[in-house]
Amino acid sequence: MSYGALSAFFAAALLTLGGCAGAIARDDMSKDLEAALTTYGEAMRWGYFETAYGYVPPDRRRKIPQHLDNLRVIG
Repeated sequence: MSYGALSAFFAAALLTLGGCAGAIARDDMSKDLEAALTTYGEAMRWGYFETAYGYVPPDRRRKIPQHLDNLRVIG
């Protein structure tokens, strides 16, 4: 195997691994988002509004309204 062919092989291998790393990172982000959405949905469904309120960005949070005891989420 010549030096040029060997260099091309390693370059292709590095590019392939770089592409896989990006796909793995996107997959991890997707799983994290899915877990957060599931937790948020369960908190809303079962009336754990303080837990769900934790998903609101800190700069947009206000006092939690007191009338949420009449709120029912069914789906």
